Amino acid sequence: MEYHEGELRMTIPRPWLQDKIKILLLGAETPDSIRGLYLDGVVFDEFADCDPRVWTTVVRAALSDRLGWAIFIGTPKGMNHLFDVLQVAKRNPGNEWFFSIFRASETNIVAASELEQARAIMSEDEYNQEFECFPPGSLVATTRGQIPIEKIRCGDFVLTHKNRWRPVTATMKKHYSGELVAVTSYGNGKPILCTPEHPFLVYDKESQTREWKKAGDLTPEDCLVLPKISKLGIIYRVRSTTRVPYSGDVHNISVKEDESYVVEGKAVHNCDFSAALIGAFYGKEMVKAEKENRLTRVPYEQTVPVTTYWDLGINDSTAIWFMQCVGRGEWHAINYLENSGQSLDFYAKELKNLGYYYERHVLPHDARVRSFETGRTRVEVLEKLDIKPIDVLENHPVMDGINAARVVLSKVYFNVDTCQRGIDCLKNYQKKWDSRNKIYSNTPLHDWASNGADAFRYFALGREDKVNGRIIGGPRSTDLPRQAETDYDIFSV
Repeated sequence: MEYHEGELRMTIPRPWLQDKIKILLLGAETPDSIRGLYLDGVVFDEFADCDPRVWTTVVRAALSDRLGWAIFIGTPKGMNHLFDVLQVAKRNPGNEWFFSIFRASETNIVAASELEQARAIMSEDEYNQEFECFPPGSLVATTRGQIPIEKIRCGDFVLTHKNRWRPVTATMKKHYSGELVAVTSYGNGKPILCTPEHPFLVYDKESQTREWKKAGDLTPEDCLVLPKISKLGIIYRVRSTTRVPYSGDVHNISVKEDESYVVEGKAVHNCDFSAALIGAFYGKEMVKAEKENRLTRVPYEQTVPVTTYWDLGINDSTAIWFMQCVGRGEWHAINYLENSGQSLDFYAKELKNLGYYYERHVLPHDARVRSFETGRTRVEVLEKLDIKPIDVLENHPVMDGINAARVVLSKVYFNVDTCQRGIDCLKNYQKKWDSRNKIYSNTPLHDWASNGADAFRYFALGREDKVNGRIIGGPRSTDLPRQAETDYDIFSV
C-alpha cells in the first residue's frame, strides 16, 4: 500500500488485475471543489452534517459515469436530507436501494447498563437521536382487518394518522427488558401496552391541534386520536397510565411516507427523526410547523405582491426567500432560490423568469458597500438590472434577527415543492459549540445552512405585516423576546 498523508489518499495495488484502487478522504464543506472527479463508490459519514448538495448536484452525477454506488451513514438529526434519503430507500426496496436502521437498544454493541446511564444524563431529544414498541398481540388496523403486530408483513397496508392506507416497508423486532406503559382510555376496556418512548397522537384542546406525545408522558388530561374522515377524528380521553414490568419481544413497523399506524384503535408514530436537531436555533419552531401542517403546498396568489429577502454572497452562496403577506399577519413562503458562483445578473434573470409581481426587494446592510473591482454597490448593480425598488436593512445584532425569526415562524406557511432547501436550512441552522465551556454559544455555526437562515432572518427584520390591506409595520425591538436561554437543568444535580 502507498500512503499520501498530505493528500489524504491511499493507493492499493492489485497486480492480479493490473490496476490500483485509490481511496480518498474528502471534505463536504464546499461541494463545488470536488466536481470533475471520477468515482466508483462513495461513503458519506454523518451525512446529516454534510451539505446536501454534495450528493444531489456533485457526487450523484460523478457516480453515473461509472454506474457507481453510495453508502450513507449517519445519526438522525431531524427530518433533513438524511431522512429524505432514507425515505427514498424505503420507497424503492429491492430496486437498487437497501436500508437498515441500527438502534443502540437492538444491536447489543452498547451494554444496556451504559444506555441507562446515557438516558439519565441526556436530554430526551439527544437520546432519541442517538439511541432508540409493542408486545405481541397488539392489534394493528390493516386492509385485512385487525392483525397482531407480530404478524404484520412488508407490503401490508395499514391505516395511518392521516386517515389513509399506506404500505409497510419494514418490520422490526427486538428483545426488551424493562417497564411497559399500560394506557387505558375511555372507549377501550383493554389497556394498550408499549415502551415508554412510543409516541401517541394527542389532541390538544387548548390549541385545538394534534401533536405527538410519548406514552410515558401521557396523563388523564390527554385525548388520544383515532383517524376518521372528520378533521380531528374521534378522540378518547386517557383514563389512566401505569407501569408494568416486562421481559420479551417487542415489535414495530415502518410505514411508507407517514411513518405512523393505528394500534388498538389509536394513532401512533414510529419516527425517531422527529426530534429537533440539538443546538438548532429554530428546532422547536420547525417541529411545531410540521405538526401544524404549515409545511405544505402553498400556491402563488396572483393578486398579492411578492417581496424578496436576500442574503448576498461573494465567495459564498446567495439565498433569496420569496414571501407573500396574505392578511392578518400570515405569510406564505412561495419560493426559495439559492446558488453559488453566480453573478447578480443570474439572479435578476431568475426573478424575471418566475413571473411574479414584485412589491420590493430587501437586501442586507452590506449591500451598500462599494466593490473594489467595479466601484459600484450591489444595490446599484441590481437597480441597473431593473430589480427595484430596493430596501436596505440597518445593521442589527444577529440575536435580534434570530429572535424576530422565532416570533414570525409561527405565522409562516412554506411551499414544500419549491422551498425544501430553505426549509432544510432553517431546520439545521445551529449554534456553535463552545468546547471550552462545554455549552452551545449564541454564535451561529457557519455552514451550508447559514445562507438560507440568514436570508430568513432578514425577512423577519424587514417584513411589513399587513392586516386588511393596511401596513402595521414589522417587528420592533420591544417585541422581541429577551429571556435568557439555557439547557441547564437545576434539578439534575
